[in-house]
Amino acid sequence: MNDMLARRAFVDTSALNAALRDIEDAIAYNERLREHILGIMQLAGQAPRATRGRPRQSGGSSAVARQAGGKRRGGSGRRPPGEKSLKDYVGEVLQKVGQPVRPRDLTKLVLQAGYETSAKPESFYTAVFTAARAHPDVVNTENGFLYKPGAGGGTTKKGKAAKRGRKKRAKKA
Repeated sequence: MNDMLARRAFVDTSALNAALRDIEDAIAYNERLREHILGIMQLAGQAPRATRGRPRQSGGSSAVARQAGGKRRGGSGRRPPGEKSLKDYVGEVLQKVGQPVRPRDLTKLVLQAGYETSAKPESFYTAVFTAARAHPDVVNTENGFLYKPGAGGGTTKKGKAAKRGRKKRAKKA
């Protein structure tokens, strides 16, 4: 039945050809733009990348930077002992505000409170949201996150399973 419908379907080849021409024009434009950028890079003394796509980073770049006395890039390391965690900052900010705060506003308040990060804004938003969900005294309301001491808002694996209605497994004898 579907084969019969496919055979009877009308295909507007002129529209397809026009779309193909538009795509080919866009590709040609991008190639001209790339050549122009490469020319500018050569004039500026920068060597263009030999490969296409995103360059791979080796694991040794941070070790080389540390040996040279520089700071390591990225946030893959642990925070120094004694520094507050993001979860601590989230709890303190919400406790000071005393009312529900939307996650987007919470990210701004955490940064204003002195938390330092090199994360991109969308990644930091996710980290703040996760930290707020994990904080034991923070609850997520309709109006945003709210600090409630003893609320038990943080989730554990046992808590997540219980929230989803799973039954505990019987231990094997």
